[in-house]
Amino acid sequence: MVSTTGVDLAGLKNVAKLKDRYEKQLQRLGKKGIDTSCIEKAVSEAIANLDSAEGGSLVIYGEPQSGKTEMMICLTAKLLDEGYSVIVHLMNDSVDLLAQNLKRFKSSGLAPAPRSLPELLQASESNKPLELVVFCKKNPRDLDKLIKRLGGPGIRLPC
Repeated sequence: MVSTTGVDLAGLKNVAKLKDRYEKQLQRLGKKGIDTSCIEKAVSEAIANLDSAEGGSLVIYGEPQSGKTEMMICLTAKLLDEGYSVIVHLMNDSVDLLAQNLKRFKSSGLAPAPRSLPELLQASESNKPLELVVFCKKNPRDLDKLIKRLGGPGIRLPC
């Protein structure tokens, strides 16, 4: 039997908490020879706009192959570093697009590992993570499931 008497559990959790995820993502891209200046600018502006965003949500859009996914990986890392504990990426109703983005997020090494809604629903409800990155199709049925899983009707997600 292990005793926790005299152990600062909150302090241990804080020390163990993942840090510098944003910088690690920028380093990952730099090692691939990718200039991160546009990504850094977009992340900075998104963070600045988030404070004034209605409902705490943003829409990121851009041309195909413009670097949106890498920017979103970096933005997610930055938000996690800044203490946001739940980040939901809503995708259009394309299963292929959702799978493609989820695969790229997972291969980035981002922690916690992003989950799809079905993965989240299969996880034990008693084992709620401290941080969560989830991908969900933007349709009423999936959004209802996500809202229920995250805590019920008091949670607000963008429409």
